Amino acid sequence: MCSGKTKLYYNLLFLIVSNYVYKMKNKIAIILLLLFSITLSSKAEEKVIINFTGKTDSLIILANYYGKHFQIVDTIELINQTITINNSDTLKQGVYTLARFNKSKYFDFVIGENPNFQIEANTNNLTDSITATSSLENSYFFKFLHLNSMLYKLSQQSQTKDPSNPDYISESESIQTEIQTLKSDVYKNLPRSVLDIIFKSMEEPKFPDSIKKNQQKQYQYFKSNYWNTITLDDSRMLRTPIFHRKYDFFFNRIVMQQPDTLIKEIDTFFTKKMDPEIYKYLIWELTINFEEPKIMGLDKVFVHIVDNYYKKNKVTDISQGIVDNIIKRADKVRPLLIGEMAPNLIMVDTLGNFDALNNYFSKDYTIILFWDSDCQTCQKEIKELKILYHSNKYDIEVFAVGTIADLKAWKHYIREHNLDWVNVNGTKSMSPDYHDLYNIYSTPTIFVLDKNKKIIGKKISVEQLESFFNNYETFIKAKKN
Repeated sequence: MCSGKTKLYYNLLFLIVSNYVYKMKNKIAIILLLLFSITLSSKAEEKVIINFTGKTDSLIILANYYGKHFQIVDTIELINQTITINNSDTLKQGVYTLARFNKSKYFDFVIGENPNFQIEANTNNLTDSITATSSLENSYFFKFLHLNSMLYKLSQQSQTKDPSNPDYISESESIQTEIQTLKSDVYKNLPRSVLDIIFKSMEEPKFPDSIKKNQQKQYQYFKSNYWNTITLDDSRMLRTPIFHRKYDFFFNRIVMQQPDTLIKEIDTFFTKKMDPEIYKYLIWELTINFEEPKIMGLDKVFVHIVDNYYKKNKVTDISQGIVDNIIKRADKVRPLLIGEMAPNLIMVDTLGNFDALNNYFSKDYTIILFWDSDCQTCQKEIKELKILYHSNKYDIEVFAVGTIADLKAWKHYIREHNLDWVNVNGTKSMSPDYHDLYNIYSTPTIFVLDKNKKIIGKKISVEQLESFFNNYETFIKAKKN
């Protein structure tokens, strides 16, 4: 924290004003000096004081929420069971947390417009005991946490008791009513506060009566109105525990996990009025999310983001070196997207002759397998692939690319396990380096091609192949009809 620098800054200003008073020697200048000294005094005394009772570490970490992460702000020494946080300009408004060095949390609190307040916290029962003085916002916040804790305990009890019990229902409804009343009080008494934007962002779209019986219309309405209550043009949202969850739920749960659908939603989303800090955070999160997606084919979204945001200089405050690396990564991924023509491979076979991938597209499917004979996972995958290959369930060819440089060991493994598909070795090649061409950084890695040499599947396990073939054939039949 920069409290020392801040004090130095104000001391210098004070000297300048004092010098001015000395030269002017009039009542107006003296009054100005008095007013300035009062302002300086109040500025220097902006502090959050937290008094602990119960067991506490001698050093406490102060951090703030930042999306799904925490940013460590300071390490504060506990003196006489008390810590003092100098609430300088470096502490931006948002939700902060106090934690032990083992990262276990004491509690959250809010830093808003009021720079001076006090908190009393008993570590033996924080949720029920914590109170705030001179901070209406934190008083509301702690009460909200307490009510939610009561609801949680009640739900836990209902697992061992009858949840339809009238007493349980009555108590639950009573707590929920209290929560709604508390939110209304915040909206009325603390408009545009940190707590106000948190509570509003928790609200969800309410369906009009006209669509309550139509699930498809409900879905579209919910999706279209999802962001209405979330303040995207206020960077304080980033420093709350709810913002990342709202983002994650929208792009990973609400929006259909199909490349073109996601691309459309992302482009629409970024037309909204947005704080630059939030814009940067969301672009970065989406970049990371789709660079190595859990669902096959969604790397198309990553390439789209790079081409339309990074390459068009719509992403700022990121070093050019990082931007260049992201662009290089997208350029490697682009030729390997689902639907693209598979790059040809020309490599040495077991007889020392060069053989090409393009020679093998007479079958319905061609599987490219990058493998290492010393890799135990590869050995397991090869064993399962061999069973599938000889089952004749599907019309397939296997183009197996050995990645081991020891050609004798590679040939020995092929002979020993009778691998009677196409075997080539990637360390001797007439085509570009397969690592770059197919973005190979681990083995085993599988690509599935159709008769037209198009990539239709990638980076899936042998165990998933049967299901993949069945789903693909169902998709093709449906497309034809």
